[in-house]
Amino acid sequence: MSHSCKVKSGWLIAAAMVTTSGAAVSADDVQPAADAVVVTARYWEESEDKVPASTEVIDGDRSEGEVTGLDRYVSNIRIEESSVQTRVAIRGSTGYDTGLQDPVGYYVDGVALPLGGTQLPQLFNLERIELIKGPQGALYGRNSEAGVIKLESQRPDWEPAMSLGVQSGVTDGANGKEPSHIISLRGSNELIADQLAGSVALRYEDTQGPFVNRADNDDHSGSVKNWSLSSGLDAQVSDVTEVRFRSLLSEEDTGKSRLRYSTGVNATDRFTTNYNSQTFDDTQSAIHSLTINHQMENFDLVSVTGLTNFRRDFRNDLDLTTFAIPDTLLDLDDDMLSQEVRLESDRDEDLRWLAGVYLYKQKTDVDFTIGGSMALARSTRETEIDQHGLAGFGQVEYALAQDWSLTLGTRVERISKDGRQNYITTGGTSSYSADVNEIMVLPKATLAYHVSDSGMIYASVAKGYLPGGFNYGSAQGISSFTYDSESSVNSEIGYKDRYLDNRLGFTAALFHIKTHDKQIVDLQPGFVQSIANAAETTSYGLELGADYAVTPALSVYGHAGLMHTEADKFDTTVFSGGSFVPVSRAGNDLPLAPEFTYGAGVRYVASKGVFGDLSVNGSGDYYFDSANTLKQSGYSRFDGELGYQFDGFSVSLVAENIFDEEIISRAVSTSSGTVVEDTAPRYIGIKLAANW
Repeated sequence: MSHSCKVKSGWLIAAAMVTTSGAAVSADDVQPAADAVVVTARYWEESEDKVPASTEVIDGDRSEGEVTGLDRYVSNIRIEESSVQTRVAIRGSTGYDTGLQDPVGYYVDGVALPLGGTQLPQLFNLERIELIKGPQGALYGRNSEAGVIKLESQRPDWEPAMSLGVQSGVTDGANGKEPSHIISLRGSNELIADQLAGSVALRYEDTQGPFVNRADNDDHSGSVKNWSLSSGLDAQVSDVTEVRFRSLLSEEDTGKSRLRYSTGVNATDRFTTNYNSQTFDDTQSAIHSLTINHQMENFDLVSVTGLTNFRRDFRNDLDLTTFAIPDTLLDLDDDMLSQEVRLESDRDEDLRWLAGVYLYKQKTDVDFTIGGSMALARSTRETEIDQHGLAGFGQVEYALAQDWSLTLGTRVERISKDGRQNYITTGGTSSYSADVNEIMVLPKATLAYHVSDSGMIYASVAKGYLPGGFNYGSAQGISSFTYDSESSVNSEIGYKDRYLDNRLGFTAALFHIKTHDKQIVDLQPGFVQSIANAAETTSYGLELGADYAVTPALSVYGHAGLMHTEADKFDTTVFSGGSFVPVSRAGNDLPLAPEFTYGAGVRYVASKGVFGDLSVNGSGDYYFDSANTLKQSGYSRFDGELGYQFDGFSVSLVAENIFDEEIISRAVSTSSGTVVEDTAPRYIGIKLAANW
């Protein structure tokens, strides 16, 4: 498990112990192998086996409420959970470094997160995570070029329920064993007989972290203090109308002394930094959703209203040394209001459809101050971005013959952005503004052949899209302030089926992705960094997955992925030999794209007695940069849990990265050496969980 608890370094399990999750799951709660897993990948509720796409469903207790552990169950993904950003690379697709947009769409209780993975709050109290690979713009909008990650909170119980979880453990850090403590509590009950049920869950974490700042011997330089509150209401207004409200609030205070030099005269050891100032990274996140589902005679009317708010304030010693250079500062404030309305038809033997509209309004204010050394003059950029969007979308599935079906979908979306920036230096202030207006049509077509009641072969083609935007961090004038959208075409052929009385499941997929006008960071004369659409890339690969229920309590699972990624065209500029030199990186691998990934595990869950889960996951070598100079060596990581389930109570021992593999989440090349951020130290902890 690579669950970072938003510690930005992927190094401990974020126990969602507000239920029996994280301890043993009672055998009474385990779905029989023959029962289909119901998903909403296409908004329709349907068996996962019936979805003609690469989908993965991970229960909340197995994911521990964190997307940073997805590589344990899913092939061809890599995760950067660093002090700079959070991003999931699916099939080699990522956005430009430190951008405000993400090619992966994140949805929490049906509400899109406009800033992508970096906006993710501390997640817990989750029912499940659904991952859908490939462009999903036909249904899910502007930020889903690489795929969609859907996170669903636990629904309130209609009978009294309460649970308590405590986890305490230590990580192997630069200063020995460092403590971590997490406590969570959840209560739920019917509030009005047969009409209203509610739940509330609270989580608090105090983690010291494995980092030590050598300059002052501070072992709290990478610490985390976090509280999160999750609440929900389910109202049965009538026999045909249901209303759901979900709210997730999270506040986190994090030490930001985590980056270090691994080469050069300022190099330090693993988890050891050398900062001369106190750094911090404080975030506040709020996600609210109101869903109304009204059943009509021949279709359902679904309305999803979303309100998100995200605040980030950090101070960082960007030179990473004890030199007296001013800190880098960021203050970000983002608010979004969204509304989606869908009509979903009833399923009949030959035809089903859905149609909808989606609109949003978003305001982003970000102040970024950097520099103060001889090489980089001190500057501040004050950026304001106002944007709104409107989209209409639809999908229809038609039975061509007894075993053949065709699904066609499309989305027409218009996004308008108004950006303004004040660029402030010792020489004065310059102000400029620009508009980015785009209309995009995002079609998708899928043909499926149903080989059996549980199996299918499918082929799909879809267009992906990532909007243009504004260069908030490094523009120096109107010419470097904006950049255009990128697009991609994704083709996929897949197979999925179940055998042996549904005890054995198998999936396979071949994919090919061609990306045009890819957004990259380009260095211009005068050390002006712009965001250019100067790359064309190709990715293709194979993915295999299987799960087998040996007995109702014992199961095994595994996945493997092969992938080739390449920059067909990648023209940029570098500073070398005292001048700016144009270079081509065509032929290089894409960042965060290993040639192979894998994972396997065995899990035993019983109603009482011993339970356990042992897994391994890893990958081949992969690069952090487009120049292919900074590499993470291939690794295999082992994680495990062993415990005992009593009546309503469990205790377990958790171990992460058992053999202490050295893994980094981020690497950057500078004139003073290579900068890295260490992640995934060995962690050992005790979990106690009770529910009644």
